[in-house]
Amino acid sequence: MRENGFDIHHVKLDNGVKVIATPMSGRRSVVVGVWCLSGSAYEPDDKIGISHFLEHMIFKGSRRYSAKEIVTTIERLGGSIDAYTSKQETCFHATVLGEDIDTAIDVLSDIVLHPRLAPADVEVERSVIISEIREAWENADSLAQEILPAIMFIESPLGRPILGSINSVRNIKTEDLKEYWAKNFVSGNFIIAASGALDFEYFVSKVAEKFSDAKQGALKRELLPGKAKEGTITLINYDCQQVHVFVSARTFPFADERRYELALIDAILGRGSSSRLFQKVREEKGLAYNIQSFSELYTSTGLWAVYAATSPDNLTKLLESVLHEIDALRANGISERELEDAKSFVRRRLLLSSESPWNNIARAIEADIHLGRYIPLSETIERIVSVKPENVVSVANEILNRERLSILILGPVKKVDNLGFRVDEASVTDVFPWISG
Repeated sequence: MRENGFDIHHVKLDNGVKVIATPMSGRRSVVVGVWCLSGSAYEPDDKIGISHFLEHMIFKGSRRYSAKEIVTTIERLGGSIDAYTSKQETCFHATVLGEDIDTAIDVLSDIVLHPRLAPADVEVERSVIISEIREAWENADSLAQEILPAIMFIESPLGRPILGSINSVRNIKTEDLKEYWAKNFVSGNFIIAASGALDFEYFVSKVAEKFSDAKQGALKRELLPGKAKEGTITLINYDCQQVHVFVSARTFPFADERRYELALIDAILGRGSSSRLFQKVREEKGLAYNIQSFSELYTSTGLWAVYAATSPDNLTKLLESVLHEIDALRANGISERELEDAKSFVRRRLLLSSESPWNNIARAIEADIHLGRYIPLSETIERIVSVKPENVVSVANEILNRERLSILILGPVKKVDNLGFRVDEASVTDVFPWISG
């Protein structure tokens, strides 16, 4: 398939490993990544944080590379190597010059297929991760971001913290990590992707060679959506400088075609500096330094949210302004001009992002994880362009009516105007029990 001047290639190896690549002419660099469909949402209830723990441990040494050699092998080439853990996947990736792609594939394959997982290293990294958790949760902004999924995905593993808790990390043993790796890091759970300066046939041959000894298998994944605290303000009195506010709503899975209308709602309400919320809250009223909206779509559900930080004195005004703009979109709709501007914003942002090798990979991986197929950029743009004003209003009325909204307030505030919502005064540990241990 050829798209936006680049060839998009997909192939599934005999052992079940998927390979995706986008050769990009005129590039010197290549991004290579190994995705394992193993994230925090698929962890055992008594082992939360184990995916992230394993991500750390994989950099502590492998069959042929010590911990230092993993990074020096890539960095002596001028490249970089890193990883991340999310709700539904763990990724290990490297960026190097195209001429060094063999080395990147060799290092990445060895660390994910043959991690050392030595007990002494586990103890060292356990301390590092506990420090990471404490650092993240001491910051009110980061803590609020962690609490949001906990109130939006109640009784779902999506609501749990990716990092785990201090207690859970303390209790994860070396054997737990080995068992989790053996169960999840199997051929049918791998997607190997690259974008940039590469030859596809050569890339596939090297991946087939290096992943030939991947343990055979695949896991059927089911993800409970849980429920949200709808029609409720969750008020958490917390000692910090500003009040951190999320106004959010449950949406739908990534596979839902309404994601295109949601992308336009996002653009209109809070995606950029020209959005309604930024213009009203920041530019006109000066109630916050920044305000933005975002969406996160998973296999079984999703959310849309607006985030802002403000002073306690401006909290009610900020909430009233946000709710007013949401209500106005639902009640009054949008003009053809505003919709065309939003379409132009989304379409051109997609085209600009396609210039980035990393963005090309990320978009292909997201579609494969949630749909099992690649979505051509042209198909996405065609769907965006075809959206009518009434489609946007219909989706907005469905997901953004006040009965479905959930408001999270974290900051030095003991009372709040209810604005027609139920108010649940809670402590951090009430809604985010993982912080207690």
